[in-house]
Amino acid sequence: MKLYTGQGYDGAPNMSGHLSGAQAFISSRYPLAKYVYCIAHSLNLVLTDSRKIAELKHCMMVIRETVNFFHFSAKQKSILKTYTALNLKGLCETRWVERHDAIQISKQLIVNIYKALEEIETDGDSVTMSKARSLLNNILSLDYIVTLIVMDFFLRSATPAASFKKKSTLQALTSKNSS
Repeated sequence: MKLYTGQGYDGAPNMSGHLSGAQAFISSRYPLAKYVYCIAHSLNLVLTDSRKIAELKHCMMVIRETVNFFHFSAKQKSILKTYTALNLKGLCETRWVERHDAIQISKQLIVNIYKALEEIETDGDSVTMSKARSLLNNILSLDYIVTLIVMDFFLRSATPAASFKKKSTLQALTSKNSS
């Protein structure tokens, strides 16, 4: 612990409080351990705030509905499996950076999803066919495709910060346990 040169937390007073938070406790014992607001947490807050953007909301809704459409029907899931061995991933509701897998897979499989939806649209009950048509229209829209590409780009950039945070936390815990 004598080698602490920094500390980073979210904005919760019990962690970052300069009078009685964990920051104050560690700083009083290790003066070189300067406090900085956690960059991964800041990034997550910014990304969470971005959900107010209509195109992002719509894109996330389309991903969620597409995943649900294939997930809750064995027949629809098997049709998708004829076009790809990969599984669609659901969206994490709380951490934007962890949504990147779902966004990446949706982007990567867009052609496969299109082919499966096209097949379902021509061969199914009227409700399923209608839902498949609606999803087809959404995934073919320029707004959806551009938003998917942009989200993938930004979240790919954000992922190293989250990985660094997790790695740093693990290193700190390992260091603490070995002292």
